[in-house]
Amino acid sequence: HPLCSTVISQPLRDAQGTAAAAAGAASLQGAFYVLPDMSKFFGPGVEARGYGPIPDADALCMYLIQQAHVALVPGDAFGAPDCIRISYAASMATLKEALDRLERALQPDVFSRQQ
Repeated sequence: HPLCSTVISQPLRDAQGTAAAAAGAASLQGAFYVLPDMSKFFGPGVEARGYGPIPDADALCMYLIQQAHVALVPGDAFGAPDCIRISYAASMATLKEALDRLERALQPDVFSRQQ
């Protein structure tokens, strides 16, 4: 999925000791996390096949922990309600596995938006 590879994968894969920012992601100096805008995956009328409604970032994080087994934090607590917080304070092997799981769980054919 383009969003995963641009906003999530690249900053995490480049995170060899420095915080990296991607288009649409907030970066904090000295931090070990990124806050990518994931609003494309939640909101009024958004549903994930086999899961149900995804009205907000909280629900998206719950979906991802259940489907991808990756724990993330909604961005509201950091003043970024359209984002989720992804920590990259882990080994590159762990990050690669987590990114692979996220990309599978965020495939476009899984999500639908009712108008």
